[in-house]
Amino acid sequence: MWEFLTVTLGLKLNTPLEIAGQCVGLIALIFAISSFQMKTQKKINALQCCASVFWTFSYFFIGSIVGALSNIVAIFRGFVYSKTYTKKWAEPSYWSYIFSFGFVIVYILNFTVFKSEVSFINLFKESLPIIGSIILCFSLRMKKAKTVRILFFCSSPMWLVYNYWVGNIFATIAEISCEVSSIVGILRLDLKKKNSIEEGE
Repeated sequence: MWEFLTVTLGLKLNTPLEIAGQCVGLIALIFAISSFQMKTQKKINALQCCASVFWTFSYFFIGSIVGALSNIVAIFRGFVYSKTYTKKWAEPSYWSYIFSFGFVIVYILNFTVFKSEVSFINLFKESLPIIGSIILCFSLRMKKAKTVRILFFCSSPMWLVYNYWVGNIFATIAEISCEVSSIVGILRLDLKKKNSIEEGE
């Protein structure tokens, strides 16, 4: 069973640090899934921010630099976005571009400062979470929770492939679950509301 998980599936479970990373990922998973059942954009951002804190440690422990640094940027993004409707300094739309630039910097640092292998496969692999994160930079600024859920559904596959690629078991499960949770949220909160309005007309 252990050989199947580590060799066949490629999961990072070979050292105590990697196992710790997977355990921390379980906590992050709970926050991530819960966020999609929230009715407001503010609550979605708050739970996503909590998830990012734990994902940072999870990725760091399994040796994924891009995963860890991307979640550090996501923590600040979540904090700013959660203040969008309560603080004037958080209102401007340029925050989406600032954080998008931050994710691009993470990508560059991975190959320059952290000396990650420069190859076509690696360049492609490490770009996946960056693209997914940039999509979220704009989706999380949307006023309608429905739009947030739909765009999450679009960005999630990027992280799904990356998580499996780097062997983060709970992060992989998280993205699969988030895809399902997004659909459930859309059906339970968005389509149900639409149908109620149509029935009332």
